[in-house]
Amino acid sequence: MNEFEKKHSIHFEPYSLLRDIVLNFWVVILAALIGFMSVNIWNQSMYTPMYTSTATLIVNIKNSASYSYTNLSSSSEMAKIYTEVFKQPTMKEYAAEHLGEDRFVGSVSASVLNNTNIFTVSVTTSSPETSYRELCAILEVYPQISESVFSDSVIEIMRSPNF
Repeated sequence: MNEFEKKHSIHFEPYSLLRDIVLNFWVVILAALIGFMSVNIWNQSMYTPMYTSTATLIVNIKNSASYSYTNLSSSSEMAKIYTEVFKQPTMKEYAAEHLGEDRFVGSVSASVLNNTNIFTVSVTTSSPETSYRELCAILEVYPQISESVFSDSVIEIMRSPNF
């Protein structure tokens, strides 16, 4: 080994290293606490609460004198189709236009209760007022779209939007 390699090589003494860690254990604990608190503060500051406004609707067939199994079956099928209609971008465009805004902020979800003609529509945003307003706008503009899709069905609001 030449003189340069002896000067610049790293040599660890395990006993000395272990002794330094034990004597300065408080520094290791302090560094771990600082790291934990930093991650916790970052998580708290980056969290954005989301608010959902929901309405429950029911689909019925127009001019139905009796409520039979076939009517329930066809109403149930129409409810499935309506859930897809409510999620379409066109519905969002109409609702944004109705509100006088240039775009629809929230995300729309809709689902049918199994084997029924009842479905729910929800709008989720970062503001409770916005989700409520956008859901109300969707409920006000859906007749414009639904009349072109189904002329023989009626949608009634069972439970009004809430937030």
